[in-house]
Amino acid sequence: MISSERYCVSCGAANAPAAEACFACGLSLKITAPLSIDQYLLHDRYRILAQVGKGGFSAVYRAEDTLFNDHLVAIKAITLSGLKPSEAIEATEAFNREMLLLSGLKHPNLPRIYNNFADAECWYLVMDYIE
Repeated sequence: MISSERYCVSCGAANAPAAEACFACGLSLKITAPLSIDQYLLHDRYRILAQVGKGGFSAVYRAEDTLFNDHLVAIKAITLSGLKPSEAIEATEAFNREMLLLSGLKHPNLPRIYNNFADAECWYLVMDYIE
């Protein structure tokens, strides 16, 4: 299950779920807000099961693709809200590089890209879930 705490990507401090800025360093927590696992389907398709990693501008979630027999996928969510313009450019470039690189590679030990999409707050990259 996804933790209700919001961890700062700068200093690692655990903050209250409703906090908008890190109590320890003041960094905006909008970039670390966890996705909801309530009866919500991301992109009307993906059911978030758990957060499995995070770092930088992104978090990775294990999810089920409800349109593909609940096939397990990994969803990387890159949040741009609350970022400085230079950080948004860096996150954008990193997302595009990763998407282009992984889309062109075929190997059993690398995730295959299935989908990518965006909403008002995040960009998402859907790929194979590798334990």
